[in-house]
Amino acid sequence: MNSHKIANFFKIHYQLVIILSFFAIAYLLLGVIKHNNFLSGYDLSIIDQAIWKYSQFKNPITTTHEFYDTPIYIDHLELIFILIAPLYWIFDSVLVLIVLQVVAVIGSGLAIFLICKKYKISKFASYSITISFLSFFGIQFSIWSDVHSLLFALAFMSWYIYFLEKKNTKLSLLFLILAIISKEDIALLTFAISIVYFIRQRDKVTLIFSGVSLAYLLAIFFIYFPSVVPEGYRFANSHGLLSDINPAYLLNTPDKQKSFIYSLGWFGLIPLAAPLNLLPFLGDLSHYFIIGNGVVRTENIFLHYRSTTALFLTIPTIMVISKYRRLNNWKVGLYLLLCAAFFQYYLHLPLSYLTKKWFWEKNSDASNISQMIKKLPKEASVATHNNIAPHIAHRDQIYLLFPTLRDFKSNSPCGEPTCRWFRVGGAPSYLLIDRGNTWNILHYLGSREEFLQGVNNLEKNGNIKLVDHNDTSYLYKIVKKISN
Repeated sequence: MNSHKIANFFKIHYQLVIILSFFAIAYLLLGVIKHNNFLSGYDLSIIDQAIWKYSQFKNPITTTHEFYDTPIYIDHLELIFILIAPLYWIFDSVLVLIVLQVVAVIGSGLAIFLICKKYKISKFASYSITISFLSFFGIQFSIWSDVHSLLFALAFMSWYIYFLEKKNTKLSLLFLILAIISKEDIALLTFAISIVYFIRQRDKVTLIFSGVSLAYLLAIFFIYFPSVVPEGYRFANSHGLLSDINPAYLLNTPDKQKSFIYSLGWFGLIPLAAPLNLLPFLGDLSHYFIIGNGVVRTENIFLHYRSTTALFLTIPTIMVISKYRRLNNWKVGLYLLLCAAFFQYYLHLPLSYLTKKWFWEKNSDASNISQMIKKLPKEASVATHNNIAPHIAHRDQIYLLFPTLRDFKSNSPCGEPTCRWFRVGGAPSYLLIDRGNTWNILHYLGSREEFLQGVNNLEKNGNIKLVDHNDTSYLYKIVKKISN
């Protein structure tokens, strides 16, 4: 498609331009303002530091991670970050990741619309499906939960499906490869997608793509992780990756049941009429709920784990509307919008934050931190708490404060045998914290009261010495190692 055809396409479908622009602006605002208000967290600092180190041709040891002395590829295999790293040569800022993630999501929305167009879905229904996809709660929570390789995988899988539909083998292969290198478990999902298309089309290409996905999946989980990671895959069940497979785990908790209800409800239950095309959806939830049943945080809807569900329910929705002509009209499009609007209201999803006063106001605590960061030596190793780390992650050594307890036989700084303390990796030279009442357990990884008790104990015990402060933000020199 040449530039003239592209311009003509968007001229004809100017409503699509409005939709994509709206979500691009909304998601950019969510991501950027959240970050600037020091509300970003754990994952962003890990990913940002790793990609920065890739860009510096260094071993991507993510020192803000709980496992502070191991490279990021020990925890997750997200090779897509290597391809992103050169952008840091031009823009040395974490905002690159936030913007790039939004671009990926909006690009996947375009792919969805093109699939609708290929199946001759009515204009209004196509726009409605695109809106339902882009506003899906899994995508909203993913944007709000910082930056994740899963959203890049979502975009690549969207285009993979589109080019499978167009029978463009070369571009299908390109986006298949980009998808599976985004995260270690994505090959399972591309395998499910490829199997569906093989059953539908009975061609060699989709069979080969199924084989590529399966081969990559087996190589990663049965060769790479057992060989490279001493304790094996960290998210496997305690007795092995496939040691506790029970179909009952698919729906055995309220959070899992809500994931099904809210996901299918978002699309008005329409996907249920396309059982074959639900295979990737079931594979997606099964690999979290059954194979990874021990990782409880993947069960709920409030993190990034349900983002791919948007794609795996949008495609069946398109197939059903295409198959049953009576559904291919504006009424079904309106029905989809009403379903999405209901859950948007019921779940109070992140897009609604844009209408809240608190979201737009930069609190004084955030301003204090910004000023204190300027006084931190650029190359210094530093310990800090969760929401400050993403703002200073472009350095070799930055460590998080993990609240813990420490026993004292004598000279207890808190007057008790056991005091609030911190587990800190490495040997940082500085400690940067903010004592403001804006922050909570998400930022301190513990209660504010316990966190401040721990800092006071460090000061009384002579581990840290005040260098400077402004109102709520404090910069200390670490004069005695914190962790024992």
